[in-house]
Amino acid sequence: MALIRTMTKRLSAHGLILIGDVMTQTHQDMRTLADRYEAMWDEKEHYPVVEHFHNALAATHRCAFKRVSHCSGIMHITPMR
Repeated sequence: MALIRTMTKRLSAHGLILIGDVMTQTHQDMRTLADRYEAMWDEKEHYPVVEHFHNALAATHRCAFKRVSHCSGIMHITPMR
C-alpha cells in the first residue's frame, strides 16, 4: 500500500494507475478462491483486493474494478476531482 500511496501523490489531476493481477472485489471473494485452489494457493503471496484499496484511498481517490475472469481483474485508481 505504501507504493500505491506514493504513486497517487504523484498523479496529475487526470492521472490513472492501472493494476492487473490475480485480484478480487472483496476479501470474501479472495478467500473463496484460496479455498477453491487450495492445492496451488501461495499464502505467502499478496493478491490485491479492491475493497482494501478503496477503503484506504476513499478520501482522495476513486477505485474502480473490471473483472477479467473469475480470479483476475484490472483496478483503476484515479484522483477525486
